[in-house]
Amino acid sequence: MQKIIITQDIKALLDQEDNFLNRADLRIFPVASNKEALDIHRSEKADVIIADLDSQALSGELLCSTIRDNEELCRVSLIIIYSGANSEIQRFSRCRANAFMEKSTDPVIIIEKARQLMSIPGREAYRSPIGIMVNCDNTRNPALGYCENISITGMLFDSEKSFSKGEIVSCWFVLPDSTRVRTLAEIVRIARRVTEHDTNQYGIRFLGLDPAFRTAISDYIRKRQRRHDLPIS
Repeated sequence: MQKIIITQDIKALLDQEDNFLNRADLRIFPVASNKEALDIHRSEKADVIIADLDSQALSGELLCSTIRDNEELCRVSLIIIYSGANSEIQRFSRCRANAFMEKSTDPVIIIEKARQLMSIPGREAYRSPIGIMVNCDNTRNPALGYCENISITGMLFDSEKSFSKGEIVSCWFVLPDSTRVRTLAEIVRIARRVTEHDTNQYGIRFLGLDPAFRTAISDYIRKRQRRHDLPIS
């Protein structure tokens, strides 16, 4: 039986929809806080946790780091729900979650994301969130995206925000080993959304990437490739 842990305020939103959470082969654990979510996960080993970025007892950042840094707890998909405030975007780079979604997001979309994550074998892979800061007219406008593919020279990412080819942005993201990368980058490729449900996809080229970050990215790629090359027993 698959298991999902959900904070109660989020569950109240999801209960408004008739969805796969009502399946007989799915066990739901409603919790009052992120701390309670962590305690239940320690004993139940959930498949998906849907939690809040802000929680009095335990923040979303600390919840994610506690889980990802523990070999017995890390094999779980994490969805972090946030208020939608621009001030929270920079905090995402400290969370190693599978997805970040605004609380105002249609419950159907949140439920579908949970369903998709439950089908990921072993919940080993996750899309890394990437924070983007754009300087425009002497103001700093933050945006959020998700890394789809990365190399030592650049990456592909998708985002709701619109960027222009040639635009220079400041970006930051966290590798699975907790290395926090920050660098300037240039938008070099754009694939616009096809339907209203799609996001824009961009290719960026890193500018002046710190050698330590280059090494960390290279090590991550090598380790990931090594896992993929392991024979199936």
